[in-house]
Amino acid sequence: MRITHDAPRPAADVVADLVAHCRARGLVVLRTTPTPGGRDGRPSYVIELADPLPSVPADAVSSPAAKDAYPLSVFEVAPGWSRVATIPPTALVDLLGHPEAGPAARALEATLHDAIEAAVAGRPPRRVTPPATG
Repeated sequence: MRITHDAPRPAADVVADLVAHCRARGLVVLRTTPTPGGRDGRPSYVIELADPLPSVPADAVSSPAAKDAYPLSVFEVAPGWSRVATIPPTALVDLLGHPEAGPAARALEATLHDAIEAAVAGRPPRRVTPPATG
């Protein structure tokens, strides 16, 4: 129950491209944080997006860190080989019991898939109009 994509590229390069692709799709990047040590001392990062699912009430999320942000993890699984992972937005709204956020979650999930696939492929970002959340 997660979105994962692998890339034959260093984590720092994937992070830079993923941030650019998220911004090009209208997502707001709050912060990018390197995590200490990472997996086996390899580089790892957390990219946090500003609340892309505003229809999920803040009190539905138990972690204070997650109330204002949606995390994407980027980490090296081997030298020069990285993985991007996150929980699918549709799974999150199902787990939290907020079906009213389903359309926004599906739109966000499609946007994330596109941004992640473009970033791991190393394609240059271009401005993309996000799908309507209806």
